Formats: sequence, C-alpha cells, structure tokens
Amino acid sequence: TTAQVRALTTDQVVGLGSTHVPQLTSSQIGALTSAQLGALSTTTLDLLGSNQLIALTTSQVASLSTTALNALTSTQFAALATDDVRALTSTQVAALATVNFDAMGSSQLRAMTSAQIGALPTNTLNTLTSTQLDALTTAQVRAFTTDQIVGLGTTHLPQLTPAQIGALTTSQLGV
Repeated sequence: TTAQVRALTTDQVVGLGSTHVPQLTSSQIGALTSAQLGALSTTTLDLLGSNQLIALTTSQVASLSTTALNALTSTQFAALATDDVRALTSTQVAALATVNFDAMGSSQLRAMTSAQIGALPTNTLNTLTSTQLDALTTAQVRAFTTDQIVGLGTTHLPQLTPAQIGALTTSQLGV
C-alpha cells in the first residue's frame, strides 16, 4: 500500500533497486517522500515509466538533484506535468541537459517562470526550434538576459514573433 511504501526507510527503498522500484504503482511512486526518491540511483530513476513520472508530486520533482533530472530520458522528461516544470528551481533549470530541454513541449515551456527562463544557459536556448520559440510568452522573452539575447544571434532572433520582438525591453534591444 502507499502507507507501507511511505513507511520504508531510505535504505529499504534503495534496497528495492532497479528490479522492484519499476514495479511500484503510480500511487506508490507518488507516496514516496522526497528523501526516499532522492535516495534512488539514477539507473533506477531511468527505469520509471511515464505513468509513474506523472504521479510524482511537484515537491518530489523539485527535490530531485540535477544529476537525477539529467538521468531522465527525453521521453521521461517530456512526460513531466507543467506544474512539475514550474516547480524546478533556477539551479535545476540551468543544469538541465540540452536533450531534456529540447524534449519540452509548448505547454511545458509556457509553464516556465521568468526566473527559470533567465537561468537558461545560452547554448540551451540556441537549441530551441521555431515551434518552441513561438511557445514562449512575451513575459518570458522579457526575462531573457542580455547574454541570452546576444546568444540567440542572427539564427534565432529572426524567429521571434512580432509580439515577442515588441516585448523586448530597451536594454535588451541596446545589446
């Protein structure tokens, strides 16, 4: 039961290993404490299915280390709910593997806060497709740092929509 899973010590959860953790139900995965989830190896996390990942709470996702987040496959990362993406810290977002960032859908990108957008490394922004760029809100575009604007360069800046260009601040345009 979920109560039994929650009662396990972190050592016991680790002892379940890559054989038994993937067999836990979505409800049982959702019942894990942040400490229990954080104790799982990246190999074990990599075996979780989309339904199990969807069951994670925002606090569970926010508690994942950057190593654990980057251990998720692009398919797993794409399965995260928009609330989960919004719950990521700026530090987590800044350390995201490009392959996971590239897997984000439009709704996940729109869910990102201005602080998260501002934390993105320029090389990560440069991997955005035109569809992903279109998904960014004007508030998110206003959150771009001057380094990010410079990094977008002649390849990505022309892909911004007229509304996004209109949202840029004078300090962003003065770059």
